[in-house]
Parts: sequence; structure tokens; C-alpha cells
Amino acid sequence: IVTRYAKRASSYLAAVQIRCICLWSKII
Repeated sequence: IVTRYAKRASSYLAAVQIRCICLWSKII
């Protein structure tokens, strides 16, 4: 259960980073 939660958290963080990069690229 812990490993599954960790994977979900890491994937969520990765998605947030990608979204932030996309937003920054649009702004710039």
C-alpha cells in the first residue's frame, strides 16, 4: 500500500511539474 501511494504521489508531482513548465513556456 505504501509503495502504491508513493508511486501515485511521485506521478502526481511529475504531472504538476509538467503543467508548471507548460504554463511557463506559454507565458514566455
